[in-house]
Amino acid sequence: MADRIKVEGAVFANTYKKQPKHPDFTGKIELSKSLLKALVERAKANQDLSISMAMWDRVSKDGKVYKYVSIELPEIKEEEVEVFDDEIPF
Repeated sequence: MADRIKVEGAVFANTYKKQPKHPDFTGKIELSKSLLKALVERAKANQDLSISMAMWDRVSKDGKVYKYVSIELPEIKEEEVEVFDDEIPF
């Protein structure tokens, strides 16, 4: 896979939190068709389905503090095959 597949979103403080079991933050990330397609292909090939995630603290234009979220499907490193040349020159 030559291109990295990456999607982004935002997570805000949960203003509806009423109980300790409610989440502290809520948000939304829209998954792209290319990400879903790549995940399905990996699942069919019994490959790793983990997704890398990163978050940054940000402040919106209206002053709300939120977390900027980026998720990315890591590239699968193909194992290098060593070519063995058994011809001995004389």
